[in-house]
Amino acid sequence: VKADSIYNLLKHGADFATLAKEVSDDRTSYMAGGEMPEFGVGKYSPEFEEKAFSLQNDNDISKPFETSFGFHIIKRISATPISNSKNEEAFLYYLKNGVTNDKRIELAKNRFITSIIPKIGFQKNKVEVADMWKVSDSSLLNNKNIRSGKVDEQTILFTFNDKTSMKVDDWILFLRNSGKIVQGQMHQSYTGLWPEFTAFAAKENYRKRLSDFDPNFKAQIQEFEEGNMLFEIMERRVWGEAATDSVELVKYYKLHKDEYKWSPSADAILFSCVNENVANNLIQNLKARKNWRQLVTENNTLIQGDSARFELQEIPTVDRTNFTNDLITAPVVDKNDGTVVFAKIIKVYPANQPRSFEDARGLVISDYQNVLEKSWIEKIKKKYPVKINENVFQTLLK
Repeated sequence: VKADSIYNLLKHGADFATLAKEVSDDRTSYMAGGEMPEFGVGKYSPEFEEKAFSLQNDNDISKPFETSFGFHIIKRISATPISNSKNEEAFLYYLKNGVTNDKRIELAKNRFITSIIPKIGFQKNKVEVADMWKVSDSSLLNNKNIRSGKVDEQTILFTFNDKTSMKVDDWILFLRNSGKIVQGQMHQSYTGLWPEFTAFAAKENYRKRLSDFDPNFKAQIQEFEEGNMLFEIMERRVWGEAATDSVELVKYYKLHKDEYKWSPSADAILFSCVNENVANNLIQNLKARKNWRQLVTENNTLIQGDSARFELQEIPTVDRTNFTNDLITAPVVDKNDGTVVFAKIIKVYPANQPRSFEDARGLVISDYQNVLEKSWIEKIKKKYPVKINENVFQTLLK
């Protein structure tokens, strides 16, 4: 009745923003006159979005309608047309949410639930619904466990053929996490959520036992486990040992010192800025010879700086760049998040200059790891020799 009265006032010229401030229960938008951030498909409940997107013109106002969150009246302020370019993220997001929220998806989900019921041996126990609702009320409203009739939080609701079950306390946890309980309409909410819980219980049991039902998934899990085992062995025998044995690393470096040389490089400071305005302001300050460390310290939430010797190919540039001492490179903008990187070149070096051990440490570790791995594999081959059946191998080649 209240919603109808408000709608009549709006039809006769009342200001939408003023009424929203006076009567709206939406604490996130009422102070802004009911204005919401721009949204697309999948942001709110399907009923809400259906009404919102059915408004044809700016300033159109919907009739009052109800969702699980209460009664709503929507006024369209503006609508942004959806791009039809497959290269734009907004369009792809729109398509994804459109498919996800399509009613046919629900049909597919229901068919899936129906198909797994016999596999998991899903059985419902007979439980008095009124008693279960009372137990749920007490837990949700008073945080108190009670027994009503023959029902308490340990009462079994469903059983499965792997000898597991779902109990009333699982149901109550599902209710707590649903975010769909309407105060004053508890039992109506329970009735609406019960089919969702039944489907959830079935899917959860099937998920935990997927390797029993799907040989391909079982093989993939085994592959992951064996891969993790191999990773752990490699970490102990090769990667970890190579990274921590400083004495052997230095010895390896000295034996192969001529292999570790710089390509064209430069002492430089790489800057990363949150946007172009910050980057341009920083460049002006650098040209004015202000201390870069102080600038970074004073703006540490907006700017990051890293000083080191870099190979020229590691320095981000917009195009081919003629690197010279004191050069500030053109800013490079990340199209995804708007962040900007550029460099201040301190000193440029020609190619083939020797790297110190510290400069070459990462490369030395990588090379020494290869040596350890090769040695370890040779030991394994001696301990576990592999014999190839040449006759069978030749048939594979044919």
